[in-house]
Amino acid sequence: MKHAVTRSVRGSAALMDATAGAERGDSYSAPYHSGLFLAELAREPGMLRIAIVNTMRPTQFVHPECQHAVSDAANLCESPGYFVEDATGNFNRRFVSRELRQSHGITVLVALRRRILQRLKVLDRELRDDDLEPVTHFYCDYANEYSAVQIEDCRSVFHRAARSMATFQSKYDVILTPTLATPPVKHGEICMTGTSQSVLEGLLKFIPCTQMANWTGQPAMSVPLHQSQDGLPIGVQFMGRFGDEPTLFRLASQLEKAKPWSDRRPQIVQRAMPDSKEGNQTIGALLTSAGNDVRTINDT
Repeated sequence: MKHAVTRSVRGSAALMDATAGAERGDSYSAPYHSGLFLAELAREPGMLRIAIVNTMRPTQFVHPECQHAVSDAANLCESPGYFVEDATGNFNRRFVSRELRQSHGITVLVALRRRILQRLKVLDRELRDDDLEPVTHFYCDYANEYSAVQIEDCRSVFHRAARSMATFQSKYDVILTPTLATPPVKHGEICMTGTSQSVLEGLLKFIPCTQMANWTGQPAMSVPLHQSQDGLPIGVQFMGRFGDEPTLFRLASQLEKAKPWSDRRPQIVQRAMPDSKEGNQTIGALLTSAGNDVRTINDT
């Protein structure tokens, strides 16, 4: 399930209350939560056991800024007395990363091809060369080679990983990882107009840890506890046990109080003075210089 980007933990919890729950006939659903997620923010999470996973295979390099973010978050979690330890090696030995990533690739490519074919059916025409970016077009064609048996194999891989995760989390309540392995990359650095190999390598270097929650069904949150020297947000990810969103909201509420982030703004926005006409013009100039099409729309 996708959630949202919010400026506060309260906003995230309120939105979860508004959207949580299964639809009639859903094949899969998270365990039912009887109360309000908003109410969890006032509750203590208990004495947590937290595992640090500094990276996930095959990615080895993590930028010093992202390492510092994890280390700082770990120290912040130790201050209330939580048990925190590095479990990177133990965690990575439990999962076959190549098998998981291959299954992820097959599943995503087949889903992509299905959506494209559905859209073409609505349009009542064939796919044209200029309909898709080159990499997306390659993915669509490549997905035609996969069989139903391979799709079922992928499902089994994810189910095995979920059971391995449940075993690992019998010892830990929460897993702490970097959200990203590097600070945010420049716009266009990872794009679908290059090659499929460059996209794969770029994603592996950039986001090695967040996919695991998708593969195993864990609730997870990225908390913006750190900021780079350039003023860029550096998040850390916390993964909870299956169905244990309440613990994540309780922990997030504590972290927000200990190290607030809602008033933080990138320097480029602070300089632009967005509430003024001059500020709007400054932002427009910045966006235009970056190659964006900026137009003025009058209210009249």
